[in-house]
Amino acid sequence: MIIAILFLLPVVYAPSDDVIINRPLNRVEFSDLLLEYNFNYADEPTNAIEVNVALNVEQAKWSLGYSKELILVVELYESWRDSRLTFSGESSVTVPRGAVLWMPDTYFVNTLDTYWQPQSSLRLRYDGTIFRKRRVKATIPCDFDLKLLLQNEYTNCTLVLGSFDNAGAASLTYRITDVSFPSDVEHTVKFVSDYANTTTTVHAFNGETLSRSTVIFSVDVSELLLSRWMNEKNEF
Repeated sequence: MIIAILFLLPVVYAPSDDVIINRPLNRVEFSDLLLEYNFNYADEPTNAIEVNVALNVEQAKWSLGYSKELILVVELYESWRDSRLTFSGESSVTVPRGAVLWMPDTYFVNTLDTYWQPQSSLRLRYDGTIFRKRRVKATIPCDFDLKLLLQNEYTNCTLVLGSFDNAGAASLTYRITDVSFPSDVEHTVKFVSDYANTTTTVHAFNGETLSRSTVIFSVDVSELLLSRWMNEKNEF
């Protein structure tokens, strides 16, 4: 009888330790951040958007055969600001794959062949700055003037990039901030100087005014000329 009464008495459990839940710092809920976000348009669709661009030339080699072309493998870094995506904190976070953001329709204008490799990433900084990193293999034209080659032993190879159609913005302006050449690239193609770049505008047939940024690489071709002369296989 006593045992039965003890089973009927209420039991109170006293926790021995506090429950601790670990949460990641600077966590961003993209479902909330993108609740009323329209990815078809830039931050201010009626204003010009500035896109900063940096290029890291990972590999470089002359194309086979009639070598007026230079093949580059480049890491392309782009950044722009979207004030709709600001969040509290002082850090940056990786944008999840499923999140759809407005992004500039960047392309290479003058490449003879372009292959965008699958590697890419997006990061978002607390102030709304978006950083996009992509990897691309591109074949660019070079100016092979025989008289200049014999005098200077270098040539200029040109890469032009810009917006395809100002998608979602009044206009897109590109600014080249840096071009780097890792030391191992010099084993295959020797770049005489770093680079030079200019920005121009063109008027498309559909009425759009498009920004174009041109990067000019000065490349040493003395070894290439010597190889051609020794082999006597191709003419410039």
